[in-house]
Amino acid sequence: MRLKLGEREVELRVSERAQAQLAREAGALDIEMELYFSCLLRKRVYFRATPRPDCAARANLNAQVSVSFRPVMTRGCSIGEVVGEPEVETLALVRTAAFTPKWLALDYARGKWSGEFGY
Repeated sequence: MRLKLGEREVELRVSERAQAQLAREAGALDIEMELYFSCLLRKRVYFRATPRPDCAARANLNAQVSVSFRPVMTRGCSIGEVVGEPEVETLALVRTAAFTPKWLALDYARGKWSGEFGY
């Protein structure tokens, strides 16, 4: 399955369990791919009931499910001093397509969504 996310086409790799759960999903679901720039890079996939308004790109998979991409960065690089999650801000990209992932893999197991993305 493929999805147009901004200027890039993203390959969706959806497990059978995830396909079944998407068919059963009663409420809205936004699948956010976060690319985190700090002292190092981190990739994380969030599953939210309400999409964040500050994503770089968003596309609807169907009437209830959307996929979004959000690059963020920390304001500083002092990992030793951070307790919990550091404060981040959305990173404005000049060439969003260059950073938008090429694939997104989704699974649903033991009552929880999981996902990963790559280039």
